[in-house]
Amino acid sequence: MVVAMLKVNSKRTIHLLAKSSFKASRMRNLFAIIAIILTSVMFTGLFTVATSLVASIEESTMRQVGGSAHGSFKYLSKAQYDALKTHPDIKDISFSVVLGVGENKELAKHPTEIRYTSGENNAKGMFSMPTTGKLPQNDDEIATDTLVLKQLGVSAKLGQKVTLDYSLAGEKISKTFTLVGYWTGDKVMQASQAWVSKSYVEKQLANYKPSKQGYDVGLINADVNFKNSFRIESKLQKVIVDSGFSLDDIDYGVNWAYTGNGESLDISTIVATVGAILMIAFSGYLMIANVFTISVANDVRYYGLIKTIGTTPKQIRKLIRRQAMWLCFIGLPIGLLVGYLVGMMLVPIVLSIMNTDVIKISAHPLIFILSSIFSAVTVFVSVSKPSKIAAKVSPIEALRVTDNSAGSKRKIKKGTKVNLWTMAYSNLARNKKKVVLVSISLSLGLVILNATYSIANSFDMDEYLSRSIMNDFAVGDVSNFNVNLNYSNQDTLSEGFFSELSLQEGIESINNIYFTEYEVPTGPRFVDIPKQLAKEYGADSKKVEALERYAQQPKQLLHLYGLDEGALQKLILLHGK
Repeated sequence: MVVAMLKVNSKRTIHLLAKSSFKASRMRNLFAIIAIILTSVMFTGLFTVATSLVASIEESTMRQVGGSAHGSFKYLSKAQYDALKTHPDIKDISFSVVLGVGENKELAKHPTEIRYTSGENNAKGMFSMPTTGKLPQNDDEIATDTLVLKQLGVSAKLGQKVTLDYSLAGEKISKTFTLVGYWTGDKVMQASQAWVSKSYVEKQLANYKPSKQGYDVGLINADVNFKNSFRIESKLQKVIVDSGFSLDDIDYGVNWAYTGNGESLDISTIVATVGAILMIAFSGYLMIANVFTISVANDVRYYGLIKTIGTTPKQIRKLIRRQAMWLCFIGLPIGLLVGYLVGMMLVPIVLSIMNTDVIKISAHPLIFILSSIFSAVTVFVSVSKPSKIAAKVSPIEALRVTDNSAGSKRKIKKGTKVNLWTMAYSNLARNKKKVVLVSISLSLGLVILNATYSIANSFDMDEYLSRSIMNDFAVGDVSNFNVNLNYSNQDTLSEGFFSELSLQEGIESINNIYFTEYEVPTGPRFVDIPKQLAKEYGADSKKVEALERYAQQPKQLLHLYGLDEGALQKLILLHGK
């Protein structure tokens, strides 16, 4: 006799079955929601910390660079700027024109550039937009930061008189301005800006012929932003070529603060990120899959019963997935919110370990989009196997199913003492596969916590700084730290100064570096240097050509350094002695 099963096609019936099962499994729902929340918390926390870390490091580096623009075109004429600015790849472009540098004695230790800016976008991009007052409009107006005002002995109040000294075409100029705007100065930035009006700059430069020799006085420096920060250098080069120029005609600079400005992605970073995502996904999978597997084992007779009335395996899988979707709607929003709050608390801790004073909490939409996608995928992958198990249950098997694996033979144990420990061990041995999965699920959380702690504490500030400076701090003549001041072989630090310095508390050793410069005639060896550099270090053709042109000049400016024994010992010798 053949028994034909009636196929239930009603979507409403499946919905009602899913709803009734959902309401009946309150304890399962609670644990499933907790598992979904924990999974989404881990994903959201990871993406929040990662994006905030990138944003904080980028902004900290931007302050050192002196701007937030993706890149810049340097030393432009008006005609060149007009040709470049209309390129369709450019999202926005702004510019500034240098008039000179502050030569006041008070500014010797604080580089100050006197510029005209094209507007607020340019000033904001250079972190030099007045927070009090405005940008200059008239010839006698100026805006600058509090560090410049402090050096000049001027109080930060609108209407104060500010006198700046600078040189133009060899002529010393002193001009007194009225302060119309100021902002809080940043010691990290290489130079402060002193904004003056467009009309004042144009009048001063009316008879001035700009050149690229020395400072870029009178030439346009354009800051450029694209739609994204990937492959910035390639985009800058494309704009130059498409605008009818060669790469030798236009100088450009890439803002190295952006993590995506490289021509190739960092493989180690990609591997670490993918590894963290997979670990979290696997952890979430184990939690959610275990909850639903236990639920299916408990409700196996229920699934056998609804199969008896004609429910197909496909409809049973759909029933379980629908319940998982409802659980996602409940657990995901809570997990995203809690995860973001956890990430906000972790970011300052991680950044404090890295010793950066810029803390920027990112709220990028991708944090929540990626967290939602990865969490939802993890949930639906997790319920895939339990739903297949439920779909395979036959009505007859449902009546005799147990937690033992199918086909397993009972072993009769003789002479075994019965107590809580032996009963617990016997219960674990009934389904070894489940024991392994649960054990991995419990231990994986500790692995993630331990890995996170290890990564956060693996940053060594001393090791990081050792690549830039070999001692705790450097002392030198002011011309060594201010690029705007010329060095002309003058004596700097005296022996008497070193004697006084060595007597200061905490000074263990002083390692001296000596420097001088002078011109030497160009010889045959200079001509071969560019080729040697290209051979040894793989310098690109543009740099080699520039070096070759430089080597053809009749005289070369030689920078000669001398190091004492203490400094020499800290050098890493690559070749020779």
